[in-house]
Amino acid sequence: MSMLNEAFSEIKEKKWLYTLLFVAILIGLTLRAYHTDYPVVGYHNWKETHYLTEARNFARDGFFKYGFFVPAYNYPQLSSDPTGAHADTFPFISVVLAIFFKIFGPSLTVARAINISFNLLIVPAIFLFVRRLFRRNDIALVAAFTTSITPLLVFFSHNTQLQNPGLLFMVLAGYFYIRWFENDLDLDLILTSVFVALSGLTVFTFLVILFPIVLTFPYDRIKRFTLTRLKTYAISAAILSTVLLWVLYMQFAVIPRTGISTISEKLLNLAPLYAGQFWQIIRSYAADNYTLFGAVLTFIGIFSFLSYYFKERGMFGKKIAVPVILATLIIVPLIAWKAQFKILYLIIFAVLAVLALPIFKREISHKANSFASLSVNEKMGESSAFDPFKFMLAYGIGAAIFFMLLAEKLSGHSYHQYPIAPFFIVSISFAIIAIGENIGSVLSAKVQPAGDEEKLGREDVFKILKYFVAFILVIFLVYGPPGGAGKVSETLLGTNLALSGSLEAKNRQFDTQLPGSDIAGEYIQKNSNPADRILFSGGEIMGLLWHSDRKGFYGISSVDVIKKAEEKGVKWILLYPPLGRNELNNEGILSYLKENYGLKQVAFVKSGENFNIIYFLFKKGGTFDPDKLSELVQDYAVASKDYELTGERRISLGYITLDNKTAS
Repeated sequence: MSMLNEAFSEIKEKKWLYTLLFVAILIGLTLRAYHTDYPVVGYHNWKETHYLTEARNFARDGFFKYGFFVPAYNYPQLSSDPTGAHADTFPFISVVLAIFFKIFGPSLTVARAINISFNLLIVPAIFLFVRRLFRRNDIALVAAFTTSITPLLVFFSHNTQLQNPGLLFMVLAGYFYIRWFENDLDLDLILTSVFVALSGLTVFTFLVILFPIVLTFPYDRIKRFTLTRLKTYAISAAILSTVLLWVLYMQFAVIPRTGISTISEKLLNLAPLYAGQFWQIIRSYAADNYTLFGAVLTFIGIFSFLSYYFKERGMFGKKIAVPVILATLIIVPLIAWKAQFKILYLIIFAVLAVLALPIFKREISHKANSFASLSVNEKMGESSAFDPFKFMLAYGIGAAIFFMLLAEKLSGHSYHQYPIAPFFIVSISFAIIAIGENIGSVLSAKVQPAGDEEKLGREDVFKILKYFVAFILVIFLVYGPPGGAGKVSETLLGTNLALSGSLEAKNRQFDTQLPGSDIAGEYIQKNSNPADRILFSGGEIMGLLWHSDRKGFYGISSVDVIKKAEEKGVKWILLYPPLGRNELNNEGILSYLKENYGLKQVAFVKSGENFNIIYFLFKKGGTFDPDKLSELVQDYAVASKDYELTGERRISLGYITLDNKTAS
């Protein structure tokens, strides 16, 4: 209760601060409230289908049909448990959705509203975390705005995945840990344990937060045992042990029975780090997740953390300052060059990187506005020995180890970077304010102190310049740094990818769609039995299983695979040529389909006078003559469906359903 009273009291005192925080949340909501009722045909719909079907199955069958909260999705492997039951991390989002599905029925709008809510709560959580970390309102506000526009979080808020609640729990774990460090309250330690456990149970990789916790932990407190303190530590340890207990439960009770686990074992494979293709993929993901401008700012922030860490210890003299400055001048432009920026921006980034270091002296009385005068012991009214720079550097070490251990997974999907997203966000925000303050410090130094209240003084000019620079850098994050397409831009500024902002990055992801699987799925649902199974081209069109409410298998490599799938109940086959699997180029598969399957639907996109086939839907029984495809447009009615892209663009998909009712 005291925590709530303190919060409401502060809101009344600092209305402007919380008004800006509300604006950041509102911007975040506006960006995230897009396609909430849209079919499951988008980027990474495989993972979305994973948790959507788990939730629907929980709502339908209960939480204990296959064991204690053992989830079952709709795409079992041919060689595993046909129910789809499998070992996994704790299915938190599936359980929450199942509860709402029981109330409102299975609904994409409900599912996405819940995921957006978890994701949007990360904005105020980051604000509280960063504010507590640096004891600075300005950095916290920039972090809140950065979180609200970060493309990784904007896009994946729309997808039903464990990462959204998991990241929220991890950030709250960091917040309560700092509170406990500063105040040594038992409740804060217990809440830290609760949120660490929740984040780890949700997705194990969120345990990366343990790196900064372990490396900054006040171990001297362990020696000061009392009965109450011992009780608190025991409760905290018991809470944390739930992660290990869940792993043991999956390993010894669930995996032997189901034969499948989605818990990754792809660790300690450093081979991808030495492949050029790996770094191209990571650069692409960085552009999609944070923008390449944001990625460069992250490295500027890292050098800034490092230099302030030494400065707080009185070690930032010539022996350390000069090497740090030289390393900054070399590494930051190198990173920018690898990010496809060119000569002018390499120079600009080098200057900005130096401006983020604590090498500029200023004489302004209001210390709360200055990094150079900020001590780690100055915290909103109370004393603390907590070191934010040590915490962030420890987080950075954890992120580097995380990157190496999970290199193979990181090259597979962009959302695997969720656990290190706060490191990027905080580094970007710190760099923005550090640059703004130092530019303000340099330029305001020439302003004479104000002689009366009506005249702008040095401190006023400093504030104006600082916030103006910060605002401009945030705008560059949103829209991209200045530059345009053309030979001059490519030579002097950078590629279009390098110059793109967060809005363009999130649009790229929203516009990555595989249309049509929802149409095929709905047709199957209306014309099949619940026991019917589907075989389809690949996991990229997994949304088919949500819309059909049927289980299925993906991958059609041979006739033997089809026959084995038929033994498991497959009655439907969906071929999706845009995936590039080219099943119909396999003479064996084509011959088998011609003799044993009838064509039920075909979808296409018209391009000029040509028709680009999107999918073929077959049902077991009947025959198929590929030579008569061109006659279908004349013999059957063509229906169409538009799929929305950003910028009011559309994909118009035509499709033909081959039954007597649609014959012309």
